[in-house]
Amino acid sequence: MNRIATNVFNQHYFISADGAAAYLPLVISMLKGNFPKADFSENRKSNNVYFLNSASFQLSEYGEAPPPEKAPQNSVAVLPVFDVITKSDQSCGPSGTDTKKKILERCGANPNINGVILHISSPGGEAFASLDMYKAIMDFKSKYNKSVVAYVDDMGCSGAMYIAAACDKIICSDELTQVGSIGVVSHIFDEIKSLEKEGIIVHEIYADESSEKNIEFREAIKGNYKPLKERASVLVNRFVADVKANRPGITTTETDPFKGKTLFAKEAIKIGLIDEIGSMQLAVKHINSINSNTNQQTNLSMKIPFKSGWAAISAYFAAKKDSDAVTTKKEGDFLTEEDVDQINSELGNRQTSIDNLTAKLNDAGTAKKNAEAAQKKAEDELKVASDLVKTTQESLVAAESQLTNATSALDAIDDSVKTAATVIDKLAAVTTLLAAKPGAKPSGVNSNEDKNATKDNVDWETINALPHMQ
Repeated sequence: MNRIATNVFNQHYFISADGAAAYLPLVISMLKGNFPKADFSENRKSNNVYFLNSASFQLSEYGEAPPPEKAPQNSVAVLPVFDVITKSDQSCGPSGTDTKKKILERCGANPNINGVILHISSPGGEAFASLDMYKAIMDFKSKYNKSVVAYVDDMGCSGAMYIAAACDKIICSDELTQVGSIGVVSHIFDEIKSLEKEGIIVHEIYADESSEKNIEFREAIKGNYKPLKERASVLVNRFVADVKANRPGITTTETDPFKGKTLFAKEAIKIGLIDEIGSMQLAVKHINSINSNTNQQTNLSMKIPFKSGWAAISAYFAAKKDSDAVTTKKEGDFLTEEDVDQINSELGNRQTSIDNLTAKLNDAGTAKKNAEAAQKKAEDELKVASDLVKTTQESLVAAESQLTNATSALDAIDDSVKTAATVIDKLAAVTTLLAAKPGAKPSGVNSNEDKNATKDNVDWETINALPHMQ
């Protein structure tokens, strides 16, 4: 079984549902052991890379004859991304993204090629194939400073949408072109029962140390899809993050494309998922305009007429002054590269000064924040101390009030206690009174209320006269 067949049964896919369904008959046939032989010559022709300029230049699917290196000057390369996207080259058919990335690199290295159009007509495909192509396009733009435009014809869904998101512009061929389907789908084929009908019993045995090997797929076969869905979520989160990063203008108020819905181009353009609807020539025009602007910026002559404003700048930076400190250049002279270098050098020196001052300002700002924090801490501690003083004062007032009441109670006992100077002295006087008049425990009371009380010569007058009864 080749790599394509292997990947069919062991991959997460960025692919639309109708695109996946179209391949089910092939999958079923492969499950039965039938690998159909087909003539892919037409597919090879439709997937050829070609170049657009005044004279069309055809490039083979695998970049062999003629190669990208033979492209004429001011060419625009068109790289088809058709059918299901795979990493590996399909048998006798379209090339995979591994090959497309190499062709893209060769297009970037040829100065005759102004930019690349990805001609997309695909429902998506293998998740990692789309991810690899996305990264290759991002690297290509950064490395070669050339524009890449996605031209979507018929369909650019799921993984194909991922690839298109890496491009500078997305143009659809018609209002009914389908785009979107941003999401991940996994297919688990349980062929155990079919094999058993053929008399084949499969025993799947894992080492004790490999208890979690293929755990997501084994759980899915049992009907527990949660582990596999969690794994798929990691991929879709990366997919969504990359699309948002490259197309920050997408709005989700009316329709949220990140939930996986497939949209027509006329809907997608409203929310910023695509840029325009038009022909292939619109894509070519965009690349040529970008290339033209780049060339104009690159080929600017240094012989710029020296205006009076430049004299002021030159004087400010002390550039080319004579003995009278007057700039030697005047209106009508040319600004040379040496002039610009001198001005840039002085600007660099001033930028260094600005950077140093900025660093000092940042340090001062940090010191200020620390001082403010210390002040805030001190204020908080002062408030706690003030609250404690207030509480202590209130407790002191209450204690003084209690002491006054206690002193009054002591003074009421006897004149000897009242005349004592301090509280300690008053307590000593009370002790003296108690010692002089010890109490006696009565054994009986002569009481008018208790007729049966035993008389032992102790009456109420005697009891009330005791010190502790005062």
